[in-house]
Amino acid sequence: MYKHVLSTIRNHNMLSYGDNVVLGLSGGADSMCLLHILLELRESYGLSIVCAHVNHGIRQFSARDEAFVKSACDILGVPLIAYHENAPAYAAENKLSLETAGRELRYQCFERCGYENWGLSPFFGKVKIATAHNRNDLAETVLMRLLRGAGSRGLGGIAPARERFIRPLIGISRQDIENYCSEHNITFVQDETNQQNDFTRNKIRNQLIPHIEREFNPNIIDTLARSAALALDEENFMSKQAYTAFANCLHRGDVTEVVLSAETFNGLHIAVARRVLRIAVANIKGDPSDISETHVEAALDIARGQTGRKATLTGGVSIEKSYGSIIISFRAKEHSQGFFYGLELDKITYIPEIEKNILISHQHPDILPPHTSCKAFNVQTPLTLRTRLPGDKIYRRHLGGSQKIKDYFIDGKIPQSERAKTPMLTCGSDVLWIMDERGLTSDKYTPDTDPHRGEAYATIYASIWRADQ
Repeated sequence: MYKHVLSTIRNHNMLSYGDNVVLGLSGGADSMCLLHILLELRESYGLSIVCAHVNHGIRQFSARDEAFVKSACDILGVPLIAYHENAPAYAAENKLSLETAGRELRYQCFERCGYENWGLSPFFGKVKIATAHNRNDLAETVLMRLLRGAGSRGLGGIAPARERFIRPLIGISRQDIENYCSEHNITFVQDETNQQNDFTRNKIRNQLIPHIEREFNPNIIDTLARSAALALDEENFMSKQAYTAFANCLHRGDVTEVVLSAETFNGLHIAVARRVLRIAVANIKGDPSDISETHVEAALDIARGQTGRKATLTGGVSIEKSYGSIIISFRAKEHSQGFFYGLELDKITYIPEIEKNILISHQHPDILPPHTSCKAFNVQTPLTLRTRLPGDKIYRRHLGGSQKIKDYFIDGKIPQSERAKTPMLTCGSDVLWIMDERGLTSDKYTPDTDPHRGEAYATIYASIWRADQ
């Protein structure tokens, strides 16, 4: 099994020499197994390891589990940071299921852990977050999403590696993990709630999958895992195609709308067109999660119809066919008038609202007007220049998390009139650069704070200067 895990790590480039690794340690067989494997790799990879344990304030034996992982880490000489959260309160405050609230809190704690132990956020330096998801977890996730309805992204299940997150055990079955623990005398605790069918995942694990194994396919876990790998490959390819198509379709808009070329959009394959619509919504609304497949199909019907057709989708989003354009709008009380421009590589874009030019390029500009501001980012296109949207955030390393743009303006005592016209460089819903006097950039995407992101995304240089120079 150790060789299988090592192969997974290598095939997905999960670790580089000198990485700092935050391991989510619950005390169960999966995470204890992963801890011992990472310790085996520590010397050869030059790893620095810290464990993060999250007490969600739910389970009866949470204190027992925390005491167990503290003792285990003391014996193994591994630092541990334990977090105490109130998942029920968080779920109620954010209108989430208890299961979803627990997952969000865990990942928030994992991201804080690196900063608290090394002074590094997961977006800064060589920090990886390792979780002990296994092959059974992957199969359960695929089946759960299939029952609820999902496309290739959902059916791809749990990615082996994505940005800073790594899952070295994703190809190993739960039974093999428990066998490994037994063979290597690795102790662990049992989560008593795993046998309770209060959550959908537990019902799938304890009832549905055993039924399928008995009656239909005894190898359903492997079958679902193979299907997920195929779906994930197709999703990665289609996502890149969709972002390219969106850039080709995009005209411009203001802070509340995206304007697409109807001719270009309607020439897209329907699978790409669906994704382009979701990207468009993400660019103006920030979160497209409440746009269902029904809404997407309604939007496609409008886009292919005659001029003048329009429809309201959901959450303030509407679509209208207007001559040669498809206008996707978002209206909210918090919105003030602003602007929105799609940016093309190696093409100067004039922004009349602020009387400035902006240029993005993979090449560092050699000659630019005086007083030009230039920043570098490791991101993929398309990029946009726009004013703020409700809920916008920017990642701040020293805060160990994201700061609301609203709070950034308040802290800087920026007048309301200035906030409405402050330009920001964005990639999707992520704010990269607030182009005010302070010139704050996100610690998530700049090469100096995350040099290894450049291995997956080429550096883009963004330059802005007054148009009258």
